[in-house]
Amino acid sequence: VSRCSVNFSNISWSSGAVSVSFSTPGPSCSFSLITGEPTRPTPCNPDQGGFTCRVTGLSPGTRYQVMVISEQDGESGSTTVRTAPLPVQKLMVRHADETTLSVLWSPPPGEWDGFTVFLRQADPHRMDPALQQADPHQMDPSLPQVAPALPQEAPTLPQVAPAPMEVWRALPREAKEFTFTTLTSGEQYTITVMTNSGNLSSSASVRAYTRPAQVSGLLLGVQSSTDSLQASWQRASGVLDSYRVLLVSDSSVIKNESVAADATSTSFHLLRPGALYRAVLTTVRAGLSSRQTVAEGHT
Repeated sequence: VSRCSVNFSNISWSSGAVSVSFSTPGPSCSFSLITGEPTRPTPCNPDQGGFTCRVTGLSPGTRYQVMVISEQDGESGSTTVRTAPLPVQKLMVRHADETTLSVLWSPPPGEWDGFTVFLRQADPHRMDPALQQADPHQMDPSLPQVAPALPQEAPTLPQVAPAPMEVWRALPREAKEFTFTTLTSGEQYTITVMTNSGNLSSSASVRAYTRPAQVSGLLLGVQSSTDSLQASWQRASGVLDSYRVLLVSDSSVIKNESVAADATSTSFHLLRPGALYRAVLTTVRAGLSSRQTVAEGHT
């Protein structure tokens, strides 16, 4: 008579459950599954061509030794399975300035080996020079490592958008924050924190902008007439939507203008001859404003 031996056919898992499918040559067999936890054995239900056992209430990211035992003759089969880890909780941007982004998170329930943090340019159609210039062999702890972009398609194939560059870093299990540096001002990035347990992982993501860069080289000088001034500046680095220009006299805002991102000057007319004015210039990106740059000039 064939014994109730166990031949595993499929093992699946989630963050808190394991499902085991198997077949047996023995007739009229019944089985139970044991996970090593101090709980009662889980009965295995017959299905088409075999049996399936499902146990719930397990700890996420945890390695279990599961054993299926025949209740008729004690035949058994065992295997190792790991539940999937859960994503980090409360992932948020803690700090953002012109060239850095810092994220903070709370650890997930269950077990995990460590984390991997990824930073990817949110707009895949614009290649970020800060990521392109990063050294793929950089091991300085203050800088992230770089994963190479995917190879381009051959010219005979349909055109596809280039894969955005991505920087990443592996972190120990006790990590709760990370800062990416040397980024492009005004750029939008997606930051992903991956929880790793064995060869399984889960992730959480957040999007954020770096602050737009401050303008340099602002000058406020006279034009050909006695009642006009021209503000000129060097283009701000990074990505921007527009400039905001204020013209101030005696602590009152005389002009408040939005100027296109490709402009490097603007003029003010119908001013008081011989008066002192102050130009205040900021860079604008996605509703965020840069630090102010100020220059003074007389008509």
